Amino acid sequence: MKLLVLVMSGLLISVPSYTNEEIVTIGGITRRINTSTSCSIDQWGNSAENSCQCCIISYKNSPEGKNKSGAETLQHCTTKGLCSTQTLNSLRQKINMVGSSDNDFVTALFNRAIVIDRINFDQTKLLNGNFTEQSLPLFLVQAYNEGKLPYKEFSNINCLTAQNLYKGGGESGFQTSQLFLLTSTCNPTAPASRFIIKGIAKGMEEAYRLEKLRNYPGIQELISPNVVPGFPSLSIPLAYFVYPYGNSVNYISKMPLAPGKQFIDYIEKYKANQTPANKEQLARAFQIMGMQLANFQKKFMQPVPGKILGKTLAHADLHWLNIFYDDMQGHFTLIDNETMEGSLQNRSEAYVDIVQFFFFPQLGGLFEKWLQGLNQNAFYEMAASNFALGYISVYPANQRLALLKELKDILNNYNSAAHVSWTSEKLKPLRVYGINPALDKLINQYQIQR
Repeated sequence: MKLLVLVMSGLLISVPSYTNEEIVTIGGITRRINTSTSCSIDQWGNSAENSCQCCIISYKNSPEGKNKSGAETLQHCTTKGLCSTQTLNSLRQKINMVGSSDNDFVTALFNRAIVIDRINFDQTKLLNGNFTEQSLPLFLVQAYNEGKLPYKEFSNINCLTAQNLYKGGGESGFQTSQLFLLTSTCNPTAPASRFIIKGIAKGMEEAYRLEKLRNYPGIQELISPNVVPGFPSLSIPLAYFVYPYGNSVNYISKMPLAPGKQFIDYIEKYKANQTPANKEQLARAFQIMGMQLANFQKKFMQPVPGKILGKTLAHADLHWLNIFYDDMQGHFTLIDNETMEGSLQNRSEAYVDIVQFFFFPQLGGLFEKWLQGLNQNAFYEMAASNFALGYISVYPANQRLALLKELKDILNNYNSAAHVSWTSEKLKPLRVYGINPALDKLINQYQIQR
């Protein structure tokens, strides 16, 4: 099986399908369900309805129950004590299935909870299991016609155009097997919509983590294309699909293209033409990023005694390729957000994303090339000053001096963050000649004001 994921805001993902296992969201709780999954009420938010629905899905997805009728499925879960007449009636009312057949009711419960929908696509239209520029639109229209992709952007083959970004010499990456740019003009009253379709090697785990993130309190309002003033948007899939092709377990994901450009593009623009106008554009971007990251971290922050910055959600892979910036709107969108799930239950230190955002270019290899040709001390002085101004603007005036000192401590005393690390020798000149002069100047200004 190959899996396809649909995301609004830039990217489509497909995920591998494993025998007798599904990713489900029931009552806002995202879990894997297989034959060993507990459907006990205490595992499902102490909700009898959630527990009952878990049993129905788990049984229908098992070798024993996959060919059973709706009535037999309901009887099985009632006998196990996980469903009751009262609970089933409540579920029927909730999904507007009162009076429907048991088969239709069970099917509806299953389809509503399952995160990854199955599409039986014509395998002869695939090339070694991958889509072509011709077959990808056909797949999306089929998903639309089956009611599994309820967005008019995918309603008609004649208004969809796919461009294979690996065609003509492009090479697939370590985690990427397919990459398409999809353009939809199916809505004649709106501008064309663009999506990235991406085949990824590891899918089930990524889909699971993204769905947990989507259903976490406070995240939904930030999911792109939503724009909450002062906050970054998060690009997260809207739907997932699995399609059969032999025994392969590749997956593909799809999201509307994030607005703006990757942040690295603004760095490259400034490197190529270091005019005052380009420097001002970049300085503004750093200030806005500081403000939006501060708001995001503050929203999910848990206090730590003696400090302003507590523990919070962390993207944990916050390099400049995972950040899109819309200069016209002054707004950031974060992509590849599955790593954020790791801090949902156990918050991360606030320094993780701050340190990664500043120091990823010092890792060497691809990242190190980002700042080649620039006076890096001057660059970091500009970046630190503007980021800090944006960051502290979110907090009350009487906390800003102390917060500046915490930011200085973060940027001076942490040489690792999540999965990346640096040597102190590598960062020392940037701190001594770039970051610290900028932050010391701001600290002195605030001390004078007090």
